[in-house]
Amino acid sequence: MTLKIDLHVHTIYSGDSVTTPAKALKEAKRKRLDGIAITDHNTVEAHRVIPTDSELLVIPGIEVSSGEGHILGLGIREPVEAGLSAAETVRRIRQLGGVAIVPHPMAPLKSSLSRVAVMRVKPDALETLNGSTCSFISKKGMNLALRLRLPQTGGSDSHYPSEIGRAYTLIDAESSLDDVLEAVKTGRVRPSGRNASLGEMFRRLGRKAKRGKGSV
Repeated sequence: MTLKIDLHVHTIYSGDSVTTPAKALKEAKRKRLDGIAITDHNTVEAHRVIPTDSELLVIPGIEVSSGEGHILGLGIREPVEAGLSAAETVRRIRQLGGVAIVPHPMAPLKSSLSRVAVMRVKPDALETLNGSTCSFISKKGMNLALRLRLPQTGGSDSHYPSEIGRAYTLIDAESSLDDVLEAVKTGRVRPSGRNASLGEMFRRLGRKAKRGKGSV
């Protein structure tokens, strides 16, 4: 079966999102997603309050602020220390049984890994469709993924409920955590959805500047 899962969702536990876990689930159902990955910045606290009887597949995860840029760890319920090298961050995610994905690679105005860092680290996949970046950035990521023969994923990088599902991943897998993670690693995935428009990007930057903190 093909699942439609947003693999990059933030909640209030990120510190820069207004989305509660309950609102994230409600919006995902409204958007007819089959699941979401909660990937808060440097914390897994949201997973302590997410209902276990949800109709959705909720993937535990984290977005780690490595010393070289952000890295998603899917399938883990323990935090990974921030500030480590990208290679060490990926190693620890895998040590915890997770899948390491580089989100929004080479994206300006974000804490993103460079092309050289991605090539050196060799993550399990690249997020080549991010719902908060423009199509030009996505194209750069897609070209790099093809060059390195890495699976490509999509995620909204949402910090507001309405953004959930803007970008997502189509996954050929059964609706179970283990099968979804294995599908990501083996390339049974493809990004779908859309990038942010220029207006949406400017509004997001404006909100970020007004808050004066956090990384969106």
